[in-house]
Amino acid sequence: MLDISHLKTPKAVKVTPISEYRVEIVLEPFSPGFATTLMPPIRRILLASMPGFSIVHMNVEGMIDAYSVVSGVLEDGINLGLNLRGVRLNIHHASFADLTLSKKGPCTVTAADIQSISDIEILNPDHVIAHLTEASELNMTMYAMTGTGFVPADEIDLGEEEVLGGVRLDANFSPVIRAA
Repeated sequence: MLDISHLKTPKAVKVTPISEYRVEIVLEPFSPGFATTLMPPIRRILLASMPGFSIVHMNVEGMIDAYSVVSGVLEDGINLGLNLRGVRLNIHHASFADLTLSKKGPCTVTAADIQSISDIEILNPDHVIAHLTEASELNMTMYAMTGTGFVPADEIDLGEEEVLGGVRLDANFSPVIRAA
């Protein structure tokens, strides 16, 4: 039988908030070399299990599919979707939200232009969604929901909110942008 009684296992877990968006987690003690082996899977588990919110569906007025373009909008449907995936938001008191965006150009459309009747908070309001290059209008509706980890678009269940038309988006629900 293998004797592992000499190995040190972490007995103390300290979670110290550094700021509103940063936290330090310390596990100790480890036997030499074990921390570098065990920390990547622990980090992945933490990142994959944290719930968050993501925009999972968009419907742009005048756009037939993801490959379409809207007159006066610099980005095509695919780039609009990619830009929407970068919007970080928090939905208070609900697990989903219907969002709208309506803007007249020429201008730069940012996440701050997103509106909802639900109580939402846009965490990165300066995030660029689109550029309107002429006196045109961008109208879109979006659907955001809660989840964990990364979920491909074809695996997202919109349930009763299933909308005909529009484009489903891959969802990165993790509220963590960078972990070190």
